[in-house]
Amino acid sequence: MADIEVENYKKSVIRAVERWVGKLKDIQKKREKLEDPDKGSPEIDKLIEKANMELRADLILLDPPEKGKADEKELLKLPAWMKEIIKAKGIPVAKGISIVPNVDFDLKTMKLKSFGVTVNF
Repeated sequence: MADIEVENYKKSVIRAVERWVGKLKDIQKKREKLEDPDKGSPEIDKLIEKANMELRADLILLDPPEKGKADEKELLKLPAWMKEIIKAKGIPVAKGISIVPNVDFDLKTMKLKSFGVTVNF
C-alpha cells in the first residue's frame, strides 16, 4: 500500500507537469501559425524558456515527504518515478523536435537539486 504522504507529493508533481505540458501545447499552436514553423522564432524560444522555468520553480517549491513521516521504501522510489513521469510527458514541439527535462534529485535531503530541459532535434 502506498504511503499517503508520497501519493500526495506525486499528485502535486503530476499537476505541475500537466500545467507545463498545457503551456507547451499552447506554444505549439502559436508556432504552427508562423510563416515557417520549422524555423521557429525568438518569441517562441522565449515562451518555451518561460514555461520551463515555471515548471522548475513549481518542482523546487514542492516539499517532498519527510523521511520520518513517510515509508522509507516509497521515498527511495521517488527520484526514479519523478524522472520517468517528466520524461513521459516530454512532448513534441514540432516535427522532429521534442523537449525532455533533465531532473537531478538529492536522495539524502529528498530535494530536487537541479532541473533543466533538453531540446532534441
